[in-house]
Amino acid sequence: MSQVKINKFTSFELTKEEAISGAIFNIAQLQSIQNLLSEAAEMKVELVFDPLNPVDFAQQVSYQQGKIDVLSYLIENSAAVQNEIAFSGSQEQDNSLSNNQSF
Repeated sequence: MSQVKINKFTSFELTKEEAISGAIFNIAQLQSIQNLLSEAAEMKVELVFDPLNPVDFAQQVSYQQGKIDVLSYLIENSAAVQNEIAFSGSQEQDNSLSNNQSF
């Protein structure tokens, strides 16, 4: 069971299973995150530079890029955890096969 950690920000101490479960998104969640990513990228591309307010433009670009980075990270992390599970599962299967072989 997850435990709240006492620190400046709210965080949780998770078991390995909880961390894996929380990191892997289902298809609908991935599609939703991808839609948000696409929306942020479109908004960034559509920004128009205002020479009278360059700081506002830079802030908007940074804001959209921040959203793009976070959403990309979530998608990439989900895939990486899934790959890690698949790889470790195939290694366990290979190990059990090699342990069962007789020479």
